[in-house]
Amino acid sequence: MSDSDIRITILENHGDHRGNSFNIPEDSLIYLHRAQNVHIANVKPAAVRGNHYHLKRKELLLVYHDGPWLLCWDTGEQTPIQKKIFEGAGCALIEIAPDVSHAIQNTGNGALVIVVLSDHVYSPEDSDTYTRTLL
Repeated sequence: MSDSDIRITILENHGDHRGNSFNIPEDSLIYLHRAQNVHIANVKPAAVRGNHYHLKRKELLLVYHDGPWLLCWDTGEQTPIQKKIFEGAGCALIEIAPDVSHAIQNTGNGALVIVVLSDHVYSPEDSDTYTRTLL
């Protein structure tokens, strides 16, 4: 994976009668090197999160979904917008390199939760978040 890429992995559900369970593959944790920040967000139906990129940090997005949703990204300014539609329930892992703009839209009526791990400490004074609208 180069610094201008994005990688999407559909995680296998290892759950049982108690509920769902998903694991992050070791190579994805190596990609991030070390988590310096973790945050959790939900996306309400029809809402969009993202429409930004980071210059310094890599991110791992774990998207837990119970219905359809849309991921859009580019690989830098003036590059084509790419899209992937997800259906059903499950969990996707998205590795995002610096300068890759990304946005997620909940196109269904179900739950969509995002857990984001990044390799830089978050600071409101230097958020390393820059707008580049995709959706």
